[in-house]
This record gives sequence, C-alpha cells and structure tokens, in this order.
Amino acid sequence: MARYWIEVHPDWKNAAMAPWVEGQMPRQVPGGLRWYFVQTQSFVFEFSTLEQWQECQRVLACKVLPSTLGHNQHWLSRLPARLRKWSVREKILRDLARMPIL
Repeated sequence: MARYWIEVHPDWKNAAMAPWVEGQMPRQVPGGLRWYFVQTQSFVFEFSTLEQWQECQRVLACKVLPSTLGHNQHWLSRLPARLRKWSVREKILRDLARMPIL
C-alpha cells in the first residue's frame, strides 16, 4: 500500500527531478515550500512541483524507458533497477495517479 505525505521546508532543496523538469518553483505556503512524497514499492518519490509529478508519470508510462547513457545525474538513472520492470512500474503509476495534489 502506498503512503502519501506533504512536508513544508523553510528553504529550497533540490528534488531529484528538479534539474530535468522546467516549471514553477515549489508551492509557497506558510512556513516555507510544499513538497509531496509518495512511498511505493519500498521507494520514496519526491516532488516539489506538479510538473515533476506529471513528468515522472509520463516517463514511467513508456513501455521502453528512455536511455540515460551519459546522464548519470538524470533522475531516471538513480531509480533502482528493481523498479524499472514494467510490471513494477504499472504499480508505481497506479500509486502516483492516486497522489492527492492539493
């Protein structure tokens, strides 16, 4: 079962996807910046913007994942190998789609 939570951070911190997804800054709320977390398949996905969440779903929905050769810092290259199998990604996508974005 997936776990969802939101944290508010007083300062900017880099999300794994931040350098790879253009878009808005994290959502400003009282006390800092809003970050969304989804724990699924024993891995925590971290998003600071809606665009990052959408891009993650778009990429993981590809039957054949894009190459990250030569891009060792790319967020997809940091995804554990056990999560790259299509059958596992289908479960991850289901859980990501259920993430409450408020």
